[in-house]
Amino acid sequence: MPCVTGVAVDRDQELERAIRQRDIHAIKVLMFEPAAVVVKSGFRTEGELWDYKADCPRPEKAAVNAWADLAVEVLAFHNHRGGILVFGIRNDDYSFAGAKTFLDSKLLNEQLRRFLGDRVWVEFHREFMRQDQKYLGIAVVPPRGPVLERFRADAPEAGGRRRFAVGDSAIREGDSTRLLRKQEADEYARRLLVPTVGRLYAVDEPFFGS
Repeated sequence: MPCVTGVAVDRDQELERAIRQRDIHAIKVLMFEPAAVVVKSGFRTEGELWDYKADCPRPEKAAVNAWADLAVEVLAFHNHRGGILVFGIRNDDYSFAGAKTFLDSKLLNEQLRRFLGDRVWVEFHREFMRQDQKYLGIAVVPPRGPVLERFRADAPEAGGRRRFAVGDSAIREGDSTRLLRKQEADEYARRLLVPTVGRLYAVDEPFFGS
């Protein structure tokens, strides 16, 4: 068991490094079998640094609720250690379904900007393109800076409710995403500042200086 745990830790550290460096080649090598859209055994689950979606939302007004949901996932990864959103993989058996909606970094960020503003930029890559134009989409979400990022606009109403409001936030906990209402986000943000008191020159960032 300790050996398995050690392998998982090493895998996560390598993936975190690749996310920080926006190294799409390293991400593909870590997560997928060579020259095939087959998820490696260690990634056939959802994790602290990655998640799977069968397809991308369409970049149109009618899909605004889907984009609000995606903004929650992006913000959660960003407020943690960064992360990977993989489109075109079924999340029940982790097999290749193929994303069909055309997206690129510009289109993706134009849709997310409504909820996240300009401080979060997500790189989007189309990989393993098939003849039928289905592909694997990989969105690389960078980690936040020293400040907890928050939603810059309300989510649209759905069933008389809004999933989030201005000032709310989101974080990744294990393989799940958790919304923080404004008061809870305020408390979380204050806790982030505590370790820096009296340690003005300490750097608590993985791979700093590597």
